[in-house]
Amino acid sequence: MPRIETQKDYVKTALRLPPGLHSAIRQAAAQSERGFNAEVLFRLRCSIALVDRGKASPVSSEASTLGPVEASIENPHSSK
Repeated sequence: MPRIETQKDYVKTALRLPPGLHSAIRQAAAQSERGFNAEVLFRLRCSIALVDRGKASPVSSEASTLGPVEASIENPHSSK
C-alpha cells in the first residue's frame, strides 16, 4: 500500500506572483479540478520533467522576452 503524504512531506514557502499569473493558475486549477497548490506542483513537475528529458532548456534563450510573456498573462486579450 502506498504511503500517504502529509504536511511533513512538504516545505512551506511563500511565493510572490504577479496578479495575472496568479489568476491564470487559479483558472487552470479550476479547469483541471485541482487546488491552487496542486496546480503549481503539477506545472513545476512537468517543467522539470521536460528539462530532464532534454525537451526544454533549463535556461531559456528567450529570457529577454519575459516582459511580453508576463504582459500577455496580465491581459490575455491584448494583442502582441
